[in-house]
Amino acid sequence: MENINVDTIKIKESAKDILNLSKEFNELIDVFFSRIANMNTNTGEWIGNASNEFIRISNIQKTDYKNFVKALNDYGNFLSMCASQYENCIKNME
Repeated sequence: MENINVDTIKIKESAKDILNLSKEFNELIDVFFSRIANMNTNTGEWIGNASNEFIRISNIQKTDYKNFVKALNDYGNFLSMCASQYENCIKNME
């Protein structure tokens, strides 16, 4: 019979790390894109049509970054769920 070795503690730690890092990344994305959005109004370092177009395109790209954060969160949650399911399987086999 084949054996499957699973370290649920390591899986849960990895899941927690992924979730924490994705939260930090999300916060950085918010700060970064907020800064871009304010550069032609509040901070004034780039004013004009070109800056407006850059801000418009950046807002479109922000969606891609947010989708990546969501994928990271989904993966972290999936790992956590898998670890719990492995533990339940092992418990039920004993």
